[in-house]
Amino acid sequence: MQAHYWGDKITFSYEESVKVTDALKERLQGIRESVSDELGELSPLINRLDCEMEALRSESNEQTTAEFVGRIQSLSFTCNELVVKFTAEIMERATAICGTPPCQFCAVAIGSMARGETTPYSDLEFFFLIQNTDSMTYFRRLAMSAYFIIGNLGETKLKYMNIEELNRNGKWFDDMSVSGFKIDGLQKEAGNIPTGNGSEEHRDKFIQTVSGMVDTYRRILLNPDTEASKKGDLSAMLSSTVLIYGNKQLHREFVSQVAAIEPSDSRRQTSLEMLQSDMKKFDYLPDRTMTHIKDIKKDFYRFPSIVIFDLKILHHVSSSSVWDTLDTLMSMGILSPTTAQALRAALSISIYARLSAYCYHSSQDDRMTILEPMNSQRLKTAPWFFPRKLLIHYFLHTSPLKLLNLSHFAVVVSSSLMLDRTMLIWTLYHCEAYEKVVANMGGWTRGEYSMLPTVFVDSLIEINDLDGASELIAEMLREERSDDIIAVLTERMGTVCFERSDYKSALDCYQKSLNMRLKIYGDSPHPDIAGSYSNIGNVYQSQVDYESALDCYQKSLNMRLEIYGDSAQHHIAASYNNIGNVYQSQDDYKSALDFYQKSLNMQLKIYGDLAHP
Repeated sequence: MQAHYWGDKITFSYEESVKVTDALKERLQGIRESVSDELGELSPLINRLDCEMEALRSESNEQTTAEFVGRIQSLSFTCNELVVKFTAEIMERATAICGTPPCQFCAVAIGSMARGETTPYSDLEFFFLIQNTDSMTYFRRLAMSAYFIIGNLGETKLKYMNIEELNRNGKWFDDMSVSGFKIDGLQKEAGNIPTGNGSEEHRDKFIQTVSGMVDTYRRILLNPDTEASKKGDLSAMLSSTVLIYGNKQLHREFVSQVAAIEPSDSRRQTSLEMLQSDMKKFDYLPDRTMTHIKDIKKDFYRFPSIVIFDLKILHHVSSSSVWDTLDTLMSMGILSPTTAQALRAALSISIYARLSAYCYHSSQDDRMTILEPMNSQRLKTAPWFFPRKLLIHYFLHTSPLKLLNLSHFAVVVSSSLMLDRTMLIWTLYHCEAYEKVVANMGGWTRGEYSMLPTVFVDSLIEINDLDGASELIAEMLREERSDDIIAVLTERMGTVCFERSDYKSALDCYQKSLNMRLKIYGDSPHPDIAGSYSNIGNVYQSQVDYESALDCYQKSLNMRLEIYGDSAQHHIAASYNNIGNVYQSQDDYKSALDFYQKSLNMQLKIYGDLAHP
């Protein structure tokens, strides 16, 4: 195939090609074995982690975590350096095949290799910087020569080459082949390689002079496509590069000129939106489906890595390596030392998990499980086992960051109780201890933090895990808490009883909660007191004691009107609706209609033309 492509330009024999390929395979396997051996040596360190509640933030754990981070950072650096040298060897071989370059050039990596996070199984994303554009044909051939050498390693699935003749109704002939070290691919969504993804639009977009590539970067940075930027556009990729092979000066000029270009205000705003979006979308915590498989790259690895990368773009940090970026963000005052430490620990654990899964499967296979293996002899077709201790400490360091989107995070966490209830409680408690971290990242008030436990309970009630909610409330009440939080938790226990139709117990809990709040707040109108009256009214309504229900609902409404006045407020709308329900149950349809109409009018003021339940 190579001979057919090159025709009379070919400068190597089949035997020589086989010899080179075998040597490269041996070199790559050596890198993988070295990485795998170092990962294995980390097991005793991981086993030293203490996951007892009182020990989670202990000095011993802090020291063990710091040692683990140091070892992973060193391993990550070594692995990245070895893979860069391996890739340079491929480029040197490709250059030897194509002959003396017509001008100075260099091959430059982007993606995980540029960020210092590559693995011996990662895709290769790179571009050429060339001195002039007079010899584009040579550099296209150089790129293709490198593709062939990499393809000969036998770890490039046919679909990545996008050869449609080998595709039958979406089924490729080699779907069962191993996916390992390969080029980024020629699919539409890929193509971060010199010749692009094969389309005319992307032809040679990664073979440019320094000025040409810098102009491309500047154009996108100053006039961003908002949607493309949120997904990670070319300017984001070009902000992190590392030299693979060739002229160092060309790369230095490119890096220097890119660092000098300040992003536009619109690009900064887009970067901020990208950060906010990425903070919300990673559901990495265990859920009901995690009894079998999770995807490390999608659900674990990318969260800390992308958060750091988003912050880099947002604050125009010139550092390339993810580790250097963290140090720079801390020195700039963007991240506190505590937050940087949490991100560094989370990043280390995610890199460990990704490297371990790839080495375990001997391919780009991200499947993992948190279920302990039945025996030590595991089938290679089984997912990699994520050590439970390490997983808990991953939650320890990432939970405060995820709490920037609390409601989403709480639902994800709460469903994990089906697998291990204590894991939620661990996560909950250390999140409270991490107040300063979250305050640094997004600004949480102490009041919002004090309400954190009830958010988890509410999530359990919402998904109808009443047993889980009851157990969690009981666990929380065993700890020393302020009177207002005890009142909230007692109220939530009443809600659990109410959902079970245990109205007597529900009324008892609601009344206790009300009495505590009256003692705390006295005669002053307070939203929590109004809420208590409303909850008690719900119980009386369910017991068909309409007179008592109406009395409680009216007290709740009067207090809410006193608190909020004439402003449109959804609690007031709910009170109107509750009173309407009582009148409807009493067949007083005229009064019911009056209160339903008041509720509707207020909700229309609140939500306008928006569709809302």
